[in-house]
Amino acid sequence: HHTHTTHTHTRTDTVDFQEICKMYSVTDYTYRDLEGTVDPRAAGTEGASGWSRTQRASGRRSCRRFSRQMPTGGLTDLDLAQLSMAEAASLGRDYAAEERAAERERQLETHDELEQSSSPPTTPGSAAGSAAAAGGRGGKKKSAQQYEYYLQMAQGEDFTSMEELNVLYVSGKDPMGRPVVVFIASRLPQGRFDLDTMLLYVIKFMDPIVENDYVLIFVNTHLSTANRPSLSWLRRAYTIFNRKYKKNLKSLYIVHPNFWSKLALRVLKPLTSGKFSNKLYNVTDIVDLYRFVDRAELDLPDDVLHYKSSRRPVFGVPLEDALNARHSKSNIPVVIEDAIPVLRAKFLMVEGLFRLSGSRSQIDELKRAYNGGEEVDLNEVRDPHVVAGLLKAFVREMPEPLFTFALYDKFLAAEDHLKDEEKWTATVHGLMKKLPNTNKKILRQLFVLLREVNEQSDTNMMTSRNLAIVFGPNILRDNTEDTAAVVLDAAKVNNIMRKMIDHYAELDSALEAE
Repeated sequence: HHTHTTHTHTRTDTVDFQEICKMYSVTDYTYRDLEGTVDPRAAGTEGASGWSRTQRASGRRSCRRFSRQMPTGGLTDLDLAQLSMAEAASLGRDYAAEERAAERERQLETHDELEQSSSPPTTPGSAAGSAAAAGGRGGKKKSAQQYEYYLQMAQGEDFTSMEELNVLYVSGKDPMGRPVVVFIASRLPQGRFDLDTMLLYVIKFMDPIVENDYVLIFVNTHLSTANRPSLSWLRRAYTIFNRKYKKNLKSLYIVHPNFWSKLALRVLKPLTSGKFSNKLYNVTDIVDLYRFVDRAELDLPDDVLHYKSSRRPVFGVPLEDALNARHSKSNIPVVIEDAIPVLRAKFLMVEGLFRLSGSRSQIDELKRAYNGGEEVDLNEVRDPHVVAGLLKAFVREMPEPLFTFALYDKFLAAEDHLKDEEKWTATVHGLMKKLPNTNKKILRQLFVLLREVNEQSDTNMMTSRNLAIVFGPNILRDNTEDTAAVVLDAAKVNNIMRKMIDHYAELDSALEAE
């Protein structure tokens, strides 16, 4: 367990701490891009435009301290980046209280062990004994009272609809005779759903079970963004469960873990004792679960028993393979389908979009998630340069570029010989019509994005020329490893790309699928 130094922040010298952390991302790599500027997302919001340079610097220093306080517990920069701003702020605000609660939990466990292994404690009549007992009982009593309040609420509820979901049930016993509780997360309803009612149902169901030792199997298979609970809700639920849930839990098996389940455990780490990790098992293959629980005792759904995670790579493979790796509603690779809408909706105004580099480790981790068949929600990624870098990586790593090797020389010939703008546009239009349909669909979405970025160039500093320098060599390149030839053609490629962005309105119809 890592010890963190806790600082209490209420207000900086110049600006409210919580307000500034709403305006700025809480991870250090973002500040390097924003140093000396106001976050473009904050421009025009109340108070932001009036900040002095001193106020902005003070705010950045406060947020850096805030990020160092984050309860990482092994979280990577990407994990922090994928927290929503509300969840990140909540983690920071509550961190000191959580650390105290976790420390109290560890002290209580140590106290129980000492009681079992040592001589009887100090007599109640002694002043020291009374003070120590009162200190230990204070936090324990408060936690117990909170739990009893929720238990009483749960006892008066009708959970017929919850029981019909069959999310939570007992499935036999393990070799030690302990009940095995199964939670099928994918059976939670999609869309708007009352998780607080689910929490009360869990309390009512589990209360008699957790009086004694038990085992929990959390089935993460097929859990999606449509029905998974938020990280902040998980943290709140965990704090409500009293000590018997945690002390009497002997093993927790997470079946088919993914990025989200690992992140959830890391976020909960400050609330858990050091012993918790010894109880945790990640089960990637259902066969491994049978080492701990007899298969005859387990009642698991067929889709869990026969689940095979997709391991088809998405990056660096032919376009057809990238399409087949994962179902796409628009029949384009899932990375393109995910990244472009996020960039258009949230990050068009960001200075240096596509020019500035995102964190390589974060981009690589997202690539591994896509290649591993995990469901990724790029809306949860806070750093725009990571999303932009992911899109660039996809088109750069395609074995054959979007404009195809076969048409490369013809595009360059048009640039060499057609100085008349109308003739150039007509020729390039004709060449685009020869592209495969999937290439057309991707290029159409890409050019719409680049045109919109270019339209905001007064703010983001990304003109069509700058965008052409970034994307030209990635989507229009020759099938050669001759570096000298690539360098000689670079100016032509960039110029073609710039004109495509500037004249996209006339070229758009060429990218209609046939």
